[in-house]
Amino acid sequence: MSTRVDILAAKGEFDEHVAGHHCKPAALLRAGEQDQRCTQRVVLWQAYMAVVARWGLDSGDAERVREQYAWQTSLLGQRVQMAA
Repeated sequence: MSTRVDILAAKGEFDEHVAGHHCKPAALLRAGEQDQRCTQRVVLWQAYMAVVARWGLDSGDAERVREQYAWQTSLLGQRVQMAA
């Protein structure tokens, strides 16, 4: 997978948690609600940001992108053949 796919996966995990847990970002919590801060949300957000920070830095990312596009091209070719 490429870094872009890693980013989308991390964002998807974060979004899935928020959708299921309905937790708010700390900035939207009132002063009396700070003890309700969702630690899992923070952990997932930090993991997402750590992956985003790798954008363009992974030395093997170009090769991973080529592998992914080859896989997608192959899969799409199979689907076209099955439809014909």
